[in-house]
Amino acid sequence: MGEKAVPLLRRRRTRRACISRHLEAAADVSARAWPPC
Repeated sequence: MGEKAVPLLRRRRTRRACISRHLEAAADVSARAWPPC
């Protein structure tokens, strides 16, 4: 279970960081079209 949780957490962490960047970019560009990750 531990080994399976590692990749999941890693994948979730990257996705979360990407969303954070998109949110910041959207706020800077008046919530315009989000750029591809």
